[in-house]
Amino acid sequence: MVPVGWRHTDDPVTAGVGIDGSSDAALDFAAAEALRSSSDLRLVHSWLMPSPALDASTIVAVTPEEVIEDNWQVLEGAAQRVLIQHPNLPVQSELIRDSRSAALLRFDGRSSLIVIGTHRRGVLMGSLLGSVGQEILWRAECPICVVPPHYGAPATSVAARPGARAGR
Repeated sequence: MVPVGWRHTDDPVTAGVGIDGSSDAALDFAAAEALRSSSDLRLVHSWLMPSPALDASTIVAVTPEEVIEDNWQVLEGAAQRVLIQHPNLPVQSELIRDSRSAALLRFDGRSSLIVIGTHRRGVLMGSLLGSVGQEILWRAECPICVVPPHYGAPATSVAARPGARAGR
């Protein structure tokens, strides 16, 4: 989706990094686009402090330092994944304490493209775009690309999938 009046820039391609694998295909797409356009790739991962977990006998709480470290690990894992496939691609990593959409929107005026993944939960579970896509779509100053989870993956027949039964 490209906003009206948008003009190409030499700014980095920005990709949102999730903790659940939903951004893997988006990272692949973003890296390919950064290479194609001779741009840097900016990886953005956001975090918020979790609420303490209540258990019958104790309150389990984590420190901000533990949460930051865990989220740096997610971001660094994504950067390593990209660099293994594209060792010469300049990659920037940004860890932001904010919501996912707000973290991405911090870079919308300084990005040639924002790329996000989707869970593909459908209309009832998160609309066609998902909550982050819905929040940034109308506010971003640069193009937005929403990449489905299996972008670029080879198609597999039902019979070839593990646990699938032939003839179904």
